[in-house]
Amino acid sequence: GVVERVATATGAYYNYVIVRHVAGAEAAEPGTVFKTWYAHNDALYVKVGQVVSRGEPLAELGGTGGNWGEHSHLNLQLPGRGLPGYVVADVIDPGPYYTTAIPVTKIDLLPYFLPRSGDAWMLQASWGPQEKTRVEHDAGTRTFRHIKNTNWERLHYDANYIYRSVDISPGPDDSGKDRYYTLADGALPYSKWSARYGRPGDWFERSPTVRFFYKKECVPITAYNETSWLHVVNIHPEYQFKLTGMVVRDVLELYYTSSKGGPPIERYWYAGGLVGWMNARTGDHSAIASYTAGDNQPEVIPCL
Repeated sequence: GVVERVATATGAYYNYVIVRHVAGAEAAEPGTVFKTWYAHNDALYVKVGQVVSRGEPLAELGGTGGNWGEHSHLNLQLPGRGLPGYVVADVIDPGPYYTTAIPVTKIDLLPYFLPRSGDAWMLQASWGPQEKTRVEHDAGTRTFRHIKNTNWERLHYDANYIYRSVDISPGPDDSGKDRYYTLADGALPYSKWSARYGRPGDWFERSPTVRFFYKKECVPITAYNETSWLHVVNIHPEYQFKLTGMVVRDVLELYYTSSKGGPPIERYWYAGGLVGWMNARTGDHSAIASYTAGDNQPEVIPCL
């Protein structure tokens, strides 16, 4: 089809794209003109007049225009045949027109890291304590934080990657001074942590510059380069954590290691944020135990 309209911050649909199509010779009604609308996006990737084909990205899924949660709003508009009274004229049910399944080659992993609700949850550690955990997505930005009690790590995203930039949770050094570290790729103030789109079996190489600082006055301590690999293990329709018995739906399982194909060093389970973790070398692990109010506030470090 041909992109007919690209609208930014317009009405309840907010960021949306309209594509004009003409039914081909194999269709039941060749030559019929129809349109598809894609609304509530975070970002738009096309321009008016652009010819697009099946499988090409039009926009980034979002929750704009008074909506919440990553999703795609689709309208199928067929002139003269649609329902009266709807906000868009001539909209019809697209269900009967799905003739073939779209092959899934890559899955958007970002929703597994962003909040599914405003709640927090308690992560139960195998060695005893619990941490109140939640995700804070900065409104109108591509930045979010995973907060555990008062510790936090800052992440970012774009159309291709998920990045990490700061983690304040490594704890004190031998002198007892609290630290944080940053990750960077060259001159960028953050580092690629994962490909945004992936599937089970994928491997992703990371080679950030790691810099440690003392929290007090942000005094630098040390810096080094480190290479590691992130592995997409599985996407579980539901997953039960043995430690707590909790069952969570739609869970992304990852692990990181020092070499491609190597044994795991740490394992992660994400479902709207981190819901499980394991140190594969020591066996220490934590898992979601219960949901609670998201009232824990992140520690403030003035220079960050």
